[in-house]
Amino acid sequence: LGIIGRNGAGKSTLLKILSRITPPTTGRARIVGRVGSLLEVGTGFHPDLTGRENIYLNGALLGMRRREIAQKFDEIVAFAEIARFLDTQVKHYSSGMYMRLAFSVAAHLEPDILVVDEVLAVGDIDFQRKCIGKMGRVADEGRTVLFVSHNMAAIRSLCRTAMVLDAGQIVRQGDPGTCIAYYVAQGFDEDASTWTRPSNARDSALAFMRVDSHVTGHQPALSLELDVVLEPRGRHKPAFIAVDILDGSGVGLMQALPRVDGFIRDDAGPQRTRIVIDLPPLI
Repeated sequence: LGIIGRNGAGKSTLLKILSRITPPTTGRARIVGRVGSLLEVGTGFHPDLTGRENIYLNGALLGMRRREIAQKFDEIVAFAEIARFLDTQVKHYSSGMYMRLAFSVAAHLEPDILVVDEVLAVGDIDFQRKCIGKMGRVADEGRTVLFVSHNMAAIRSLCRTAMVLDAGQIVRQGDPGTCIAYYVAQGFDEDASTWTRPSNARDSALAFMRVDSHVTGHQPALSLELDVVLEPRGRHKPAFIAVDILDGSGVGLMQALPRVDGFIRDDAGPQRTRIVIDLPPLI
């Protein structure tokens, strides 16, 4: 089951409730079977223990007996690719190494329900592929995988069903393709050429307050014109604009770094800027 939605929609809270980490304020969650959770990098690890010791600690937290952990130990280490650092305290691990070991423990100790939040983004591309492949095999064995991700390609390829959360409510459920299309469309007005989403990035020099887009021409000669309202944030911060073009599933097609004429002053308030991008053939 793929779970998608905007930041703050309640996806991680739902998984924490199902993992018995956070109690629900109202209602209840009924769980049948053993749950293996991978919610945040390093959850269930003790920084002063070695990787070897944390495998046993994490396995015990997941409800495994020592004999069960010992039987799977070599597979866990091989999958995580951390044999060289097995007897090193995990506080010296990188976030990627943390995630490798945590995912390997959660996936190999055969929980009835595997709960995976958006922690795979920490790993490199090869390990992400390994993780997605492992989750697919777990699902094929008849066990349940709850997968939260902003990677729509992973949701589409891995999940058999999906649901979209918004403000803690299920607003769409069913086929992954239908749910993804609904979720992607939420960023657009009824007129799909206009996009409105105030930025909340505090470390950004610019906030995009409104973007009106217009495409002219025919393949292979397309021109994308963006009429942008920008709000400078902070004094004397250098700023540049990057434009990512995605397909309907959220898969990146290209990135443009347009040149903006003139200076964006930090004392003038929101300013309107026109950006023109000549697109190469995308297919």
